[in-house]
Amino acid sequence: MEQSQRRLVLGLFLIVIGVLFLLRNLDIIDLPWYFHTWQMLLIGLGAFNFLTGNRSSGFILAGIGAVFLLPDIMSFNFRDIWPIVLIIIGASLFFRNRNRTDEEASN
Repeated sequence: MEQSQRRLVLGLFLIVIGVLFLLRNLDIIDLPWYFHTWQMLLIGLGAFNFLTGNRSSGFILAGIGAVFLLPDIMSFNFRDIWPIVLIIIGASLFFRNRNRTDEEASN
C-alpha cells in the first residue's frame, strides 16, 4: 500500500477512535471496560497494520493483544490453548512451504 493510502487509513482509524471516545465522554454510548486497555491498543495497531498491507505483523500484534485480553473477558487458561497455537503455526509453515513447492514444480 502506498504511503498516502496508509495515511488515509490511519486518519480514518484515528477519527473513528476519537469519535468513540467523544461519544463515551458525552455519555451517549457506554463502551465496555476492556476497550480502554493496552491489549486493545495492540489489537487496534494489528488491525491497522493488517488493513494497510502488512498482514503478518498485523496478525501477530492482534493475536498477542487477544491472548492477553482473553483471560480478563472469560475463563481462559493459556495452558489449555497453547497446543492450538502450535498447530496453527505448524499448519502455516506446512502450507506456505507446500505452495512454494507447487509453484516450483509448475515452472
